[in-house]
This record gives sequence, C-alpha cells and structure tokens, in this order.
Amino acid sequence: MSRDCLAPRAVLVYNGVMVKLIEKDVAARLAQFGRIAVAVSGGRDSVALLDALVNSGDHRGELVVVHVDHKMRGSESDGDREFVLRLAANYGVPVKTCEVDVPAFCLENGYGAEQGARIVRRRIFRDMVQSGEVERVLTAHHLSDQTESVLMHVFRGSGIEGVCGMKEDDGVVFRPLLAVPSETVAEYAAKRGLEWRVDSTNSDTAYSRNYLRHVVIPAIEKLYPTLEANVARLSQAARDAVGFMQGMTACVQSDRCGQTMPLSALDAPPAIASANVLKLLAAAGARVDSERAHIEAILELKNKKTGARVCLPHFYVAEKRDGYVVVYRDDGVKDLTEIPFGKGKFRIAGTNFEVSEGGEGSRLDERAIPPGSVFRTRRDGDVFTKFGGGTKSLGDWLTDKKVPVGRRDKLVVLAHGNRVLAVVGMEISDAVKVVDGSKVVVIKEEI
Repeated sequence: MSRDCLAPRAVLVYNGVMVKLIEKDVAARLAQFGRIAVAVSGGRDSVALLDALVNSGDHRGELVVVHVDHKMRGSESDGDREFVLRLAANYGVPVKTCEVDVPAFCLENGYGAEQGARIVRRRIFRDMVQSGEVERVLTAHHLSDQTESVLMHVFRGSGIEGVCGMKEDDGVVFRPLLAVPSETVAEYAAKRGLEWRVDSTNSDTAYSRNYLRHVVIPAIEKLYPTLEANVARLSQAARDAVGFMQGMTACVQSDRCGQTMPLSALDAPPAIASANVLKLLAAAGARVDSERAHIEAILELKNKKTGARVCLPHFYVAEKRDGYVVVYRDDGVKDLTEIPFGKGKFRIAGTNFEVSEGGEGSRLDERAIPPGSVFRTRRDGDVFTKFGGGTKSLGDWLTDKKVPVGRRDKLVVLAHGNRVLAVVGMEISDAVKVVDGSKVVVIKEEI
C-alpha cells in the first residue's frame, strides 16, 4: 500500500460515530513522549497499532519501527522481516531490525521458546530506552492478551502481583491497546483494509498460551461471556492492592553477590512479605515462571540455617546469608576463558569490566603486576593477600566476605599463577596497592 491511499484518520465507525483505536485518555498519556518505537512483528495487531499511530495524530513526536527476528521459523521469519521493512517504507517510518538466535539462547539458558523469545525482546526494548534511543517502545497487547496473561499466572500459582497483569506503562514498554478488545482491533484492521502476516505457530496448541487462547478461554466464555471484563476488574483491584503494599516493601540492593534484601523482610506480615519476595525476584530477573511454591520456600528461609538455598526456574537461586537473602543465577557452567592483562573492555563469566588509566574503580600499580598475569575465574588453590596484609586461601577470604558459594565461580580475578592480585569489583591485593611513584591503572566492573 502507498501512504497516499491511507485514510486521513485511523478510526472505526459504529452507528455513524467515529471512534479511535487508541482511546483519548491513553493518547493523552502517550503524547508526553517524544521519540518512540512501535514493535511490529508483522501480525494483525501490531500492524493495526502502527497504522493508528501514523494516521490518527495521537502521537506527534518521532516514530520508529522495531522488528525482532527470533530465528525460530526459518523462511517464514525472513518473510516477516521483509514484510515489515516494506510496510515501514510505505508509511515513511524508519525501521530497526534486530536478529537474535532465540533457539540457541533458550538452549544455553534453559528457557522454553515462549519465555526465551519474551526475554530477548524485553532486553532489546530495555536497551533502546536506557540508551536514550527512544523514550518508550509500544506494543500491541490488547485486552485478550491481558486476560490470557492473568489466567496463566493464576494457573501457575502466582501471587497477587501475577493477577495484576501487564501494566500500561512499565517504564520501558507502553501498551496503548491494553483496554481494547481483540474484536475491536480485528474490525479496525478489516475496515482499514490492512494486510498482515500470519504466524503459523499461533494455532499450535502445544504452546501453553495458544492452548489457553484456543481451547480453555472459549470453554470458559460459554459459561461466563463477560470473562474479559471481569478479569480486567480483578486486575485493577489487584493493582490497587499491590500499589498500596509496594509503599511498605523493603529495599532491594544490588551487589557483587546478586540482588539482596534484609532477612527481616521475610518476617513482615504475610502479604507484605510475599510482596518483598516478588520485588526481590523481579530485581534479579528471576520472576519468570516463579510460582507460589517458590515464594513460600523463600519465605521459609528465615527459619533455615545460613547457606540454605531454594532452587528457582531458569538456574536462579535464593540463598540465606547472615542478615539477608540473596537471589542470583547459577547455571553451573564454569567459564575457563583467560585474558592477558591489558587495557580495554572485557567480558568473562557474564561479568563486564574495563581496564583503563583513569576514572573510578579499583586502583592498582601497573608496575607491580607481573608479566603473564591474566584475568580468569577462580581456581582451587588460589591464594589472596588482602589489602592491608594477611594471606589466606581465596575460598576462605570469600567466606569472610559472605559471597554465596554458587556465585564464586562467576567472580573474575586478576592472577599470576595461583596468586590472586585482584578480585574484580571487590578488592585488590596488598601486592599491587598504589604507592608513591606508582603507575596507576583502574579496573572497573560494569554492573
């Protein structure tokens, strides 16, 4: 289609009354943002959203299309990408395409296809917002998607936060159609004469969401035709309750061990204690597929011995330490990479760090670093002379620092043989401390 043939406003007509796809109050909230991206898969809903944004005048700032190619459906995925490129060109909107091998990502990290694709998209959208590339990424989630999400959380045994469903604006993603029924989006697309791609996997009931959409929900709606409206009211009530409780929750802190929270947070009144756990899981990125049983097991850590652990989905672990609970990821895979000491940006075992001649970070005397020193993960037999003196095994030093056992193999050290000169992000050895006349080099971990 050419842009010239598009109707002047993206509206539906009901009994002679013109109605926008994006409601007036939502459009007003959307208007506060300047440059935004709209996520377009090529499917009906995202195409309708793009059409509405381009033609309704609801957004007057800059607009860019973002398309994520998951590499999951071979030539069909290629066709989706080419369709979106043509569509964006016809609308006169710039497009950004991102290609990610989701099957490989899922295999490496232990995710199912649906979860893996969702996590990958979220990371891309988050990076676009955090980098300042756009202020928000818009998705075409509608009321039926919200119903499915809430029911899936209920069936998995979620707490009250799961019943809240998706937020209209979570700081990264803005969902302008969240209160719009799927039927309205379908009628809008038909009346506008839009074309779109059909994902062949959408009808595959082997996927849990598709089974819910095509089998479970239609069966429920035969008895309760107002299911979507009722779920929407329930979600709003849950959001009101959670909003109140979040004002009473404990703080989450990020450190070298993971995401931590005071152990006393587990001893709060039940509703607040559960909200604390969910907040901690969300901060650690461990919220996906965590169920009520996991929340209860974490709450029980307050009665366990120090070092007690709870295994969570996707290789996450919650562990009790002295005075706090920590959540971190432990996939059991040890990174054997070795990088010779030098300046630059590096990554080992999921840790990003930089070596430079200035700035903030751990300051070392470069002249005291022996030739042949390398960055690597810890090994049995490593010894460490802490800053200020006193040599002991690295394992004992990490115990003193209360670093969870499951996190220790993810630590990056600068070592010469079995002598550790620095633990990146934590401490340097007394052997490389800066004195008068030192040539200073800085190691900074990027958290």
